[in-house]
Amino acid sequence: MPRLLNAPRPALTGLAMLMLLAASTPGQSQTSEDDQPTADKPGSDPPARSPWLGTPLVSSNPKFGTSIGGLGGYLHKFDSRSPVSLFGLTASYSNTDSYQAVLFANTFFDADRQRVQAAAIYGNIKNDYEDFLGSGQQAQTTDSIDLYFLRYLYRVGGNWFVGAQGVITNFSSSSATDLGQVILEILGMGGFQSNGLGVALYYDSRDNTRSASRGSQFLAHNIGYREGLG
Repeated sequence: MPRLLNAPRPALTGLAMLMLLAASTPGQSQTSEDDQPTADKPGSDPPARSPWLGTPLVSSNPKFGTSIGGLGGYLHKFDSRSPVSLFGLTASYSNTDSYQAVLFANTFFDADRQRVQAAAIYGNIKNDYEDFLGSGQQAQTTDSIDLYFLRYLYRVGGNWFVGAQGVITNFSSSSATDLGQVILEILGMGGFQSNGLGVALYYDSRDNTRSASRGSQFLAHNIGYREGLG
C-alpha cells in the first residue's frame, strides 16, 4: 500500500467523518403528552416524519484551519427487514481557503442480505510551513486529492458477510515557490495515482446499526495495489 505521507490527511479526515456519520442517527426531542399535537394522541394517525436531515458543522485543527460547513442527508428504508439506509453530503470551507467535500452512502437492502458502503471524497488543502520538512525554509503548498471507495457485502449465513471492495486515489501536491516545488520533486511528493482491490469479511450482531445497545461487530479486510490497476 503506497505511503500517503503528510498530504492526504484530508482523505483520512473525510473517511473518519464518514464512519462517524454512518454510525450516527438524528436525535428526537421529547414533549409531554399535553404538548403533543392531536395527531400524536391515541386513536389518530402519527404525523409523517421527514426523511431529510441537516446540521451545521464547525471544526478547527492545525491541518485544515478553522472551518464551517454542513451536512445534508436522506434516510430511506428499502424493505421492512432492512435497517434504514443513509445517503449524505458534507462539505466545509476554512479560513485558509481550503475546502473538502464527502459524498457518502451506507445502504441495506434485500432483507438485509446485501449491504453497500460508498464514498467520494474531494479535498483542496493549502499549507503554510515555517520549516518545510526540516529544511529551515518557509514554503506554501497546495494538496489536492480525489478518493473513491466502494464496498459490497453479502450475508452468507447468520451474522456473517463476505464481500469485495475497491479504492481509487488521485493525489497531487504543488508549491507556490520554486524552492518548495524542487523539494517536492526531489522527495517524489508531487503526486500519484493508486488503485486497489480487496476482499472483506464482516460480522455484525448489533441489535441496531445506528445506536446499538447490545451485540458486536468485526471487520477484516485488505486492499491490494497493483501496477496493472493503475
